[in-house]
Amino acid sequence: MKKHTLKVKRNKKKSSSTISLGGQLNVSTIVDIYAEFKKAIKDAKIVIVNIKDVEDADITLMQMLKSFEIHCQKSSTEFKTSFELPEDINHLFDKAGLFKLININ
Repeated sequence: MKKHTLKVKRNKKKSSSTISLGGQLNVSTIVDIYAEFKKAIKDAKIVIVNIKDVEDADITLMQMLKSFEIHCQKSSTEFKTSFELPEDINHLFDKAGLFKLININ
């Protein structure tokens, strides 16, 4: 089973970080993802998170994203997210109201 994938593209001119996240996005990988996110958003004024190619995801993903959204708001950093989830995970998150937790752009 593949673990998570996390790629970061930094744009120094725009002071932005674009994070692409996929794979296993659940309780077993979220601690590692959190540590990598902290490094990726350092000194950024715009943070864009693209979630795609997801094999598995659970509520810990949404909790982590909400945590970073709050952190970005406190530091006047723009935070944007986009999701391309498998239909079953998308349906579950939607029915559980998890997308309402974060600002989805």
